[in-house]
Amino acid sequence: MSKTREDALSTAAVIDLGNLRYADERQYDVRHPSTTKPMGWLITLAGPGHPKTVEAVELEFRQQEEAETKRQEEAVDAIKAGKDAPKIRKTITELRADNAARIVRRLIHIQPAMINGHRIDMDTIGTILTDPGFEWLFNQLNNELVSRSAFLPTSAGT
Repeated sequence: MSKTREDALSTAAVIDLGNLRYADERQYDVRHPSTTKPMGWLITLAGPGHPKTVEAVELEFRQQEEAETKRQEEAVDAIKAGKDAPKIRKTITELRADNAARIVRRLIHIQPAMINGHRIDMDTIGTILTDPGFEWLFNQLNNELVSRSAFLPTSAGT
């Protein structure tokens, strides 16, 4: 590198990326499905590096490995028996339950709410997220969790 280039680099402002670290958690204010205005119902979500997220990812990986091993064993058994390998397909209900469970594993806290007199909390949110009538809530939480940028600071200095 030339001397002038080195001089320019040494005098250039050094960028500090420390404030661009993903937050461990964030509060999400659930939005009304029609107006998109915040409703005041707060749910705390686990960020990308939060222990709940790391644990959820590891669990999902293990489950996928186990399912693949089982599928392979069943295929070998079927072939040995002279049959076609079984096609393993999940129902929509099973897929909804799996996807809802992925979201629930990343929830830290839910401000209690009600649906027709029934309490929604950490114990019941999974059931609500599998209900097609509350797909809007599933979509909001899923979109927030998938959007890693939602866990970055938004101050003017960044």
